[in-house]
Amino acid sequence: MWDIQTIYFPRYAPEQNPQEHVWKSGRNKVTHNRFIQDIDSATDDLIKYFRSHKFNYSLLGSKSDFEM
Repeated sequence: MWDIQTIYFPRYAPEQNPQEHVWKSGRNKVTHNRFIQDIDSATDDLIKYFRSHKFNYSLLGSKSDFEM
């Protein structure tokens, strides 16, 4: 079974929210400075990127990486 915890992050502190690092990485590698033909192709490209990379969630106190 899943062990899910709610963790509250300070408002307006994206540098303390690990998810913001994931989105920033995806934006920089997939969508930044590129013409997006349509939303479906952009979504597919982002999903491929997220599934092929590991992201470190050390800010959460975890010692392991998370893979999508």
